[in-house]
This record gives sequence, C-alpha cells and structure tokens, in this order.
Amino acid sequence: MKEYSKDETWKIYKTLPQELQEAMFSEETADHIFKACERSDVNEVSKVAYYTGLVLLGLVLPADFQSVLQKEIGLPKKNAQDVAQEIQRFVFFPVRRYIQELHGEVAQEKPGRQITPASPGGAEKTAPANASPAQSPYHVQEKVKQEPIVEEEVKEQPPKEPKSEDPYHEPLE
Repeated sequence: MKEYSKDETWKIYKTLPQELQEAMFSEETADHIFKACERSDVNEVSKVAYYTGLVLLGLVLPADFQSVLQKEIGLPKKNAQDVAQEIQRFVFFPVRRYIQELHGEVAQEKPGRQITPASPGGAEKTAPANASPAQSPYHVQEKVKQEPIVEEEVKEQPPKEPKSEDPYHEPLE
C-alpha cells in the first residue's frame, strides 16, 4: 500500500467536507478507535488510527478497511474484523454519505451501473453493469419502489359489557 506524506494528506484534508474534517480530529473518533482496539486486544492503536484516517481522507475504501488492517498491520483476521466492524459502525457510518461522495458513489447514477472509487488524483471509473460486486467494492444498487403504506380507518366499537359470571364458576353471593 502506498505511504502518504504529511504534505499529501494535508492537501487532501483541506479539500474534504467539514464533517469529514471534524471526524478526522474529533475526540470521539479517537475514543472509538482506542476502545475498538482495546476490546479486540490490538496494541497497534496508532496504526489503526492512521488507516482510519486514510478512509476518512478517501484514500482507502471502507470496504477494504478490514483487509488493510490485516495486511498492513498484520492483525489476525478475527481481531481485524472486530476492530473494523466497530470503527465502521461508530466512525464511518455517521459520515458515510461524505465518504461515498469522495469515492464517486452518487445516488443519481443510472441503476444497474456499478461505481468504482475515484483514484485520489484521477477521475472516477464506471464498471460495466454485468460486473460482480466482488469486482467493485462500491456500487449503486437499483432502488426498489415501495408502495405507500395506507392506514386503514379504525372503527370505534362500543365498549364490551362486563360479564356478570364469575370466570372461576364460583357462586356469587
């Protein structure tokens, strides 16, 4: 995997939406990374934070995050999976819309076309419609039309008369 200099990452950082900039340096993000590593017995917190930052910068796909942790840091599959899932949920999910925009996944693309992420300095590429999702980590799925839910009118019913009989069939006095 390519190593990025501070100058390269800083230039990219300046072009990010405000939400991603805030996520990059927020105390909350740091806490989530630390806790995810702690729960999974991962001692490489700074390296996990570095690769989390690369995802937020748009240089690594969120879908590739687990494999990057395995390959680049040397984490066992289970630990990488646990850390990646937790970071996906608490760090990437709240800003997923902005991450998707970085990778060219745009909702207005035609259904059936798969979008491959844009390279950091290049234009986005579109995969053919018959390409499998395994060939492209990001793709636009065709939206399924849902019929609107129509609520039925509830007819008011008169209150039920209480039964005079004892449910235990004991004589009433």
